[in-house]
Amino acid sequence: MFGTKEYKKFEYCCNNNTYEYIIIVGYSFFKMNDSRLYDKIIFQLICDYIKQQQPKVVIISPNGDFVADMIANGIEEKIEWYNVCWDKFCYALK
Repeated sequence: MFGTKEYKKFEYCCNNNTYEYIIIVGYSFFKMNDSRLYDKIIFQLICDYIKQQQPKVVIISPNGDFVADMIANGIEEKIEWYNVCWDKFCYALK
């Protein structure tokens, strides 16, 4: 996965840009029905970016509060979260 074009692009964007917002939609960094972190590299990349650049963070996920707490560990910035299924959220945007 980490050698994929998409991952490299994401890493490049985080390392070479400043964003006002980081919005995470429907992504928990965990295996379903488990609490083990399986996407450690992406998670760390996002957390490092938030610590360094201090963007506003918004999470839209069925377990947004849990994801927000996990990301907020060690980050003083306020994280907004909405416990909404991403497919319902996207449908509402139509």
